Amino acid sequence: SLSHSLSPPHSRQVSMLDLDIDELLMNFCRKMFDTTKKCAGWAPGLENKDIPGFSMFNSIGVDVMRLFRQMCKDNVVVSTHMATRYRDELTTMCLWLAYISEVTWNVADAIEMMFHNNKGLLEQVKPDYVGVWRTMMLEGTLLKDVYQYLRLVGSLCATDTEPVKSSQDAVLECLVEDDKDYVLPTLSLDATTRALMIKCRFEDITKENVAFSAWEIRTMPLSVFVTPHEADKNAMHEARSNAFYLMSVLDLYAALCEGRNRDAQKVVRARMPLDVVLGAMRDEKLPLDIKACFLHLLSEAYVDFEPLEDQTLLYNRSWQNPSDPRALNDARAAIHSMLGFVTLANGRREEGQRALLDWIEEYLDENRPSLLKLTAEENFLEAIGSKKGKPKALPQKERDRHTELMQQEEARNTLTYRLLQTVDLMLSFGFYHNPERGEARREKLALTMLNMLRDSANPLGYTSTGAHKVVMKAKRMACDILSKLIIFRMKAHLTKLLMNFKAQVEAAQKHGHGHGHGQAAQRGMQAMGGAPHAITQLARARAMRHAASLSSAAGWCDARRGPAAASAARARRSAARRSRRSCPSC
Repeated sequence: SLSHSLSPPHSRQVSMLDLDIDELLMNFCRKMFDTTKKCAGWAPGLENKDIPGFSMFNSIGVDVMRLFRQMCKDNVVVSTHMATRYRDELTTMCLWLAYISEVTWNVADAIEMMFHNNKGLLEQVKPDYVGVWRTMMLEGTLLKDVYQYLRLVGSLCATDTEPVKSSQDAVLECLVEDDKDYVLPTLSLDATTRALMIKCRFEDITKENVAFSAWEIRTMPLSVFVTPHEADKNAMHEARSNAFYLMSVLDLYAALCEGRNRDAQKVVRARMPLDVVLGAMRDEKLPLDIKACFLHLLSEAYVDFEPLEDQTLLYNRSWQNPSDPRALNDARAAIHSMLGFVTLANGRREEGQRALLDWIEEYLDENRPSLLKLTAEENFLEAIGSKKGKPKALPQKERDRHTELMQQEEARNTLTYRLLQTVDLMLSFGFYHNPERGEARREKLALTMLNMLRDSANPLGYTSTGAHKVVMKAKRMACDILSKLIIFRMKAHLTKLLMNFKAQVEAAQKHGHGHGHGQAAQRGMQAMGGAPHAITQLARARAMRHAASLSSAAGWCDARRGPAAASAARARRSAARRSRRSCPSC
């Protein structure tokens, strides 16, 4: 029950640790490892499927590692204990098992779960440890092992809530900065066709047990690399392995850039230019889950960077310039400097910011009917009759078709969620405040979010699954976007109100009525918040509410100077009132 639980209870995890079940299972796994001869004594026998007990032992090894993962899941105490005692030993097992093509224990997944969300362990990661996994990637004989190790190394860079700078720097130094062995692929755009090309190592399927470092380095279109060119199972399996490899690399790049790591962002941008990322977004042949990884990378490398600040925060306005456009102007300059210009598929050069915003609008418009839907799952439940009572069995071919449709729908919803995450960051950092079409884009975005929330699926009536959670997270993100759009709308109205108020005060001063309404307004504002130096947030509403009675504050101030000053002030105010009756501007 522990190994199949989505959220294992901590008490049961700790109980298994108290009973030393972890040591018992490790002793079982050690029996096949000869530490003096490494794998020389046991590998030939273990690879022979004809030996009695081979499949049983291999199956038990897989179950042991699955149980280790569940013991460490979301439990810092257990994961720290397991990593302290077995991290190096499990790493060695993973290295030796990589030489045996028929044995797959998924040891790397167990190590990954030990580090997951354990900041104390992640801060202990050193470049030497990352170097061990880099060596294992080069010596691996299967692409599955390589992207499994890449996924593990990517998990060392951050927890679910915050990055770990020391681990990011270790991975950047050992794996990414000087990648002469082509562990990681490089992407580029063909100068003639503007098609995405990938340069990486390719396995020779005619040879067995060839190390990854000896694979041939070739260049081919990315769509061919991740899409099966034949209908047979081997071609589909190869294309899917290539897709997992690419997604592991993109997730690694995104993890390195989390938390605005400037060094990592600089290296990643050089390896993944904005032209390449936007080209992947517009490529209709790429699978949706790969596009979602590109969007995640886009958010971390090209949207969330220094010195951009959150524009949704309310700030104090200065009397000299109530609109306070300095922050937005700084953001526009930084965005333009970072994104620069990109070359589109038709060869036309365009600003990167505008190209990105245009693609987002096109995606939301073209896919409006299918955004955040669960139609495929509803059709599957209807086909098996689960809503009407006991479900019925479907033919395997029909079940496979429903499964494929549900996977495609979940991939599209994941892509939409990543897109909304990117839009949320772009709103916060001023990408939607360009002077050309900023207001029109924000209004269109608000209508799109409202229509999406109205027409999207309501997963509350279904069993909670990963697909439902993605839809709910995306809908919450849409609500956050609407909240920020409302804040920007309110700030725009507030700016107009303050500008009009300042214009009225200055007009009164200009027409010679400074001793009346103008001076009284300034004195009242000074009394409430220190204006003209600053108008505090609380004083804004108070200033508008009491603008008509500001003259009393001036009278109180003059009265304290003496009877003569008070009498002179009353005379000045009377003259000001008489002149205002005949002044159209007042």
